[in-house]
Amino acid sequence: MGGRLDTWVFRVSIAIPLLCIAVLVLWHLANHLLGKLVKRRKTFRHSPEPPAPFQSPKGLPGQPALNGMVLTGRSDGEAATPAGSEVLHEEKIRQARELLNLSREEQVMSYFALSYEVVPDFLARRAPYREEHLRLAREAQRRGELVLAGALAEPADGALLIFRVAERSVVEDFARNDPYVTAGLVTRWQVRPWTVVIGNESPAAR
Repeated sequence: MGGRLDTWVFRVSIAIPLLCIAVLVLWHLANHLLGKLVKRRKTFRHSPEPPAPFQSPKGLPGQPALNGMVLTGRSDGEAATPAGSEVLHEEKIRQARELLNLSREEQVMSYFALSYEVVPDFLARRAPYREEHLRLAREAQRRGELVLAGALAEPADGALLIFRVAERSVVEDFARNDPYVTAGLVTRWQVRPWTVVIGNESPAAR
């Protein structure tokens, strides 16, 4: 009996200090978390409110408001906000790129005239191939390659097609794949550069 009592007392003497240590650790942890929570709430309460978006009473005609700000350049002696300046800068870059691309396109694209000489009975023999010929011509027009096309009349002994492309080979490939050519209705075709003097102005110059 005495031995059991001694064992029980020994266990209790060990458990009490461990329990006290656990309580102290939990207490310190709770204080630490509570302090962080209070500090965060104070920081949130005292944080400055974001400034209201600039509203100009009047904007220049044709200038929409972006991000709550009317883009009017400098207003009341103050520069535009950084966000507005960035939008203006990006818009200027975009416009400059468009002008550069347009200038390059005007320099690279050239006119070519594709002429056909056809068989004497061309009008009587073209019907089986006409639909495929027109399909190829419409596709070239949708791609922006073919500008004008049509048969010559009085007499109907040929056709003329005007292309505006970067490479002569585009026009030559069209002629080689034309069913009028492959079926033998075109006896001779040729591609020649066409120097346009009137009607070749860029959209900006009109």
